[in-house]
Amino acid sequence: MRLEQILGIEDSDIVTFENDHAMVSKHFRIHQAIIPQLELLCEKAWSDGIKLALISGYRSYQRQVTIWDEKYRGERDILDQDSHPIKEFNNDEEKFCAISQWSAIPGASRHHWGTDIDIFDATSLENGYQLKLIPEEFSGNGPCEKLNHWLNQNLSSYGFIRPYFSSTENHMDSTTNRDLSRKSTTLKPISIEPWHISYLPLAQDYIQYITAEKLINTWSRFPFSASDWAKNNVQAICKLLGT
Repeated sequence: MRLEQILGIEDSDIVTFENDHAMVSKHFRIHQAIIPQLELLCEKAWSDGIKLALISGYRSYQRQVTIWDEKYRGERDILDQDSHPIKEFNNDEEKFCAISQWSAIPGASRHHWGTDIDIFDATSLENGYQLKLIPEEFSGNGPCEKLNHWLNQNLSSYGFIRPYFSSTENHMDSTTNRDLSRKSTTLKPISIEPWHISYLPLAQDYIQYITAEKLINTWSRFPFSASDWAKNNVQAICKLLGT
């Protein structure tokens, strides 16, 4: 295990993935070690009448920088806790904290490891549904309500978890999450992402390898918008990662 792998800078263990019973996005790649369990997960879903859409897997450091910088420059929406675009910010610190609610800070993204995947109900996409990736799609009458229940019942059997989601039925309506202010200068955990799954046996090893010193060195070599602010607050960022 090398630092460049953990940070998404080097991808020698990342491979393509295909499955006849799943919809796999173009350019989708994952860590080679999780292929057997992901195949079993796709097959189990198919046998239960669900076709999984694998829409995002491995994401390089540079790709995460692009996503982050586009949000920082206003080229992509920055959403509040209710998935509504925030139009104005009082300062750059406030903007940084808002972006980090929905997008991981470069170097601190679980997608760098190839262990984490964003998924959706493939049937709804094949029928023309326009993907938003907001929590409401997995609750109520959302297109992934059935998938949400299925994940609660089956993910752990294959070594996967949802790191940004609780399996309790009322999690997406949690008062704790709804009471968070729309704009804040305090770093908070990633918002609810019921579509994000992670292969725990490998991910838990990777997360222990990340340290404040390693992140600071990486941000110095490969800066992004407001990376100096990240350096000054690296301990808080590591705390949110669980390192």
